Amino acid sequence: RRRGRGADFGWSTLEGDRCFREEGCDASGTVPPLATYDHGDGLGRSITGGYVYRGDAFPSLQGRYLFGDFVGGVVMTVAEEDPEVRVLARPGFAISSFGLDAGGELLVLDYGDGRLLRMVPR
Repeated sequence: RRRGRGADFGWSTLEGDRCFREEGCDASGTVPPLATYDHGDGLGRSITGGYVYRGDAFPSLQGRYLFGDFVGGVVMTVAEEDPEVRVLARPGFAISSFGLDAGGELLVLDYGDGRLLRMVPR
């Protein structure tokens, strides 16, 4: 299966690794997701795409994909070599988008209050 530019990740036939609609679900030729999480696991219901981390503030996150869930208000991480979805933070607000500052550090956008927040180590 082709990966990268031009790859078929299955939308609108699939949502993650599951059929979006019962009828006409032919996933042949699609690239499966690296990882999935279930709506019932408490993480949420709507993925907000993020970035592969390349900043300096979190050395242990180098090369990991950071993303969130709009409904669950959770920031998560996953990597190709470690496809288990891991919770990084629970800010508790609707995560509408991510950004990067000039140093490659992650910014998180709060849909409800319109805040732009920087992720920092505790």
